[in-house]
Amino acid sequence: MADNTVSNENGRPGMSRSLGGQKPRGKGHRAVFMLSMCVGLMFSAIAFMERQSAQIESLLKDDFKIFLVVDEKFPLTKINELESSLRALPNIADVTFVNHTQALEELKATDPDLVKSVVPVTDNPMPEYFSLQLNDVALEDIGSWLDSNVLKGKMPAIAGTFYKPEQVYAILQATFYRRFLQLVFSMGALILAFMAFMVEISAVSNTGFLPSVRQSWNWILAGAAGALVACGLCWAFVYPVKHLSPLWWSFPSLGRQAAVIFLGALCGWTLSRWKESH
Repeated sequence: MADNTVSNENGRPGMSRSLGGQKPRGKGHRAVFMLSMCVGLMFSAIAFMERQSAQIESLLKDDFKIFLVVDEKFPLTKINELESSLRALPNIADVTFVNHTQALEELKATDPDLVKSVVPVTDNPMPEYFSLQLNDVALEDIGSWLDSNVLKGKMPAIAGTFYKPEQVYAILQATFYRRFLQLVFSMGALILAFMAFMVEISAVSNTGFLPSVRQSWNWILAGAAGALVACGLCWAFVYPVKHLSPLWWSFPSLGRQAAVIFLGALCGWTLSRWKESH
């Protein structure tokens, strides 16, 4: 039998080589599992925070309203005409008219103590107003929208305009966070895909896609399992505090979680192909 032992410079026996000069594949499934779990945990956290940002953005948009106070001298017989004019404005999502009685009832529901101490029993000082909801285009530049459509004498029937500027800033901030996290998730996935492509074109054995998948199947399963565990860890981190806010129990879609598992499997396949070349 031929001796495959290679001696080093001192004549001492060194490490043996396999027949044919090929390197042994070894077992790297544990390393692939741990690395894919780290990658999956980062992608799961990004997807989770993206979902949270979208939920907060939606709640803020549903709650945000612009109040247009109707002039006291404006005849009530023309309220419907004024409402139709408001509905015809660009980027309007909804228009609601609130009369004196409805305004007082809303105040009683939100702050009954204030009504008892301030509002006289026989008088109703609450003004009549329109409640407006805008779409995303108008929210991004609400000041210009008001100047172009309501203020500067364009609607004399409107005596005042009220809204919360801080709420607009919060909406825009939540929108920025959502879009930023979407970009980070997409760029990370593209980087992993590009890395897999570069490893594949530089692989020593170009056996084709399907044969390479069969050869690296254990590595792919290890990567997918690591990413799946990462999704479970993200769920476990939130579960103890889920009762504090209903938003915290809002997880990414199944498509996002499937994408995380796929990226973990892609890591396993890439590492397997890289190991063959080194």
